[in-house]
This record gives sequence, C-alpha cells and structure tokens, in this order.
Amino acid sequence: MNKPVILVVDGIEISTYKAENEVGDMLTENSTVLQNRAEALEPSRVFNTEYEDEGVLNNPFPVVLYLGNNDPYEIMTTSKTIEDLLKEREIKIDDNDIVEPSLYSYIIPDEEIFIKYVDIKINEDRIEIPFEVKTIYNDDLYIDEENLIQEGKNGIRLIKTEKRYENNIEVSSNIIYDGIEDQSIDKVIEKGTKSRSVKYIEQNSSNLHLNGEKILFLGEEYLIKYSKLVESTAFYNSGSNGNHITATGNPTVYNPAGWSTIAVDPKVIPLNTKVYVEGYGFAIAHDTGGAIKGDIIDVFMPSREAAYNWGRKKGIRIYILE
Repeated sequence: MNKPVILVVDGIEISTYKAENEVGDMLTENSTVLQNRAEALEPSRVFNTEYEDEGVLNNPFPVVLYLGNNDPYEIMTTSKTIEDLLKEREIKIDDNDIVEPSLYSYIIPDEEIFIKYVDIKINEDRIEIPFEVKTIYNDDLYIDEENLIQEGKNGIRLIKTEKRYENNIEVSSNIIYDGIEDQSIDKVIEKGTKSRSVKYIEQNSSNLHLNGEKILFLGEEYLIKYSKLVESTAFYNSGSNGNHITATGNPTVYNPAGWSTIAVDPKVIPLNTKVYVEGYGFAIAHDTGGAIKGDIIDVFMPSREAAYNWGRKKGIRIYILE
C-alpha cells in the first residue's frame, strides 16, 4: 500500500507516495539525485515512516576545517550546525576552547570553521624574602659587646600566574595571587652602648689591639680604626719664647687632660690624625721631622727634662682614631 509522504531534499519539498522500503524507487520516480548516497541517505529517516510522515534528505556540501595548528582540510557534511558537525566527526572540545563561528550557528557550504584549543595553566613562583636584622641597645653592655637574641629566618613570597595558551601559543599572562606564604623572622641582636675608658685601654693594651672598638674621651666617641707598634722619641720647645709652630700651622701643645702634639711620617700616619699613645695620652699628628721616617713618632714634652726622661722607646702601641 502506498503512503503519502513529503520528501524534503536540500530544503525543497516534494509530495509523493511510497511503498515501505522503496526509498530508492521513490527518489528515482521524482528525479532526485543524491551526491553522496552513503552520507546523505539515512534509512532511519525515511524507512518505516508512518502515514503522512515527512522524510528529509540533504545533499552533503563541503566545509573547510581548521583544527588547532594543523593544516586546514576539506570535508563533506550534511550537518546543520557546527555542533552537529563536531559530533558527527567525533571531535572533542572543552568549555575553554574557541569555536568560530559559534558552536550553535548554522553551516553554509564552503564555510571555514576554526577550532582553537585553549589551555589555562597556573604557574607558581616562590621568591625568598631576606630577613631583617634588628638591634636592641643595652646600656649595661660595652659598645664592643653583643648578644644574639634571635636567629633570623628568610620568608617565602608566592606569586601565582595564570597563563593562557591558544593552540600552544601563549596569548596572555596575569598575576592572580601575590602574597606571603611563609613570614620572615627578624634576626635580633643586643648591642652595648657603654664606651671603653682610657683606663681600660691601658689595662688591656698588652694583649688586646682593640681594632674596631670605640672609646669615649672629653664627651666624644671615637672609633679605633687600628693599632700598631712604633718607636717613639720626644721633643720640646728650645726657643727663647717657648713657642713652636708645627708643620700644620698649629702651635705645639702638651695637655695630659686633652690633646697633645706629636710628629709623624705623613706617609705612615696622615697629618691631623687623632691618636692615642700608650704611656703618653691622646694626641694629634700636627708635626713632622727630618728624623721621623717610617714607624717612628716624636711626642711633644713640656720641658727638656721630660723629653730626656721619655728618651727613645721601642714597642710603643699607638691607636689610630676617627
């Protein structure tokens, strides 16, 4: 028994009759040509159709497909939408992937379809944060004394960067987190503030050079840069008026409670250098002398007798101050 059907081929409706399982004859009777029968003719869509059912047959048409970085290739399809095409070809995509035109758009013949594969990666960079050194001052300790109160520990800064790749090419990079993963711990040192006295230097000079320490004199603090052993002679003013002008233009001075005058070799100890001389006291290198060469100093004395008593001494330690 023939049944009336409406056959739609490439969008054109054809009203006809068909006997069951006579699709081919029906197409022939209506002069309908399929370009690719294997692709276009789906028996389930026409065979076993009920009375007055509608059969739809589409001729396949070409489209150009671009998958990632691969070379484009042409395929034949009867799919209506790009989504249908991807399902037909079993092409898997993720939610982040880009389909152009859109996934749900209708396909037109010879259309170019682009699939961009998108990867999003999170990079983590850890940067070391150096610990700080903090000093606590203790008035009960000398300036050359210090104690370690707390060891320092470096911290860690964490930076998370989101990188976006399209077809394995990086297209964007954004910092999504920048914070402290591990807090640094300060190193804490306790230092003294009390200055060493002149008496301390005298008591310890035989076995301590005191390099890098500080002393207090006349209300001012001086750093001991270094010390060395020298040979020492003495001089006094022999002029009738007792005055002597030094190489720096300053008068000679002997002041046990202040700064006295010494002569030096400027190549060894620069002029105007402040020093402390064992057994003599604080002095300033204001003068020079013809016999003062190398590690020799000449200390100024208030009288001939004092100069003779000083004589010529070896192994005198001199402290260079600043």
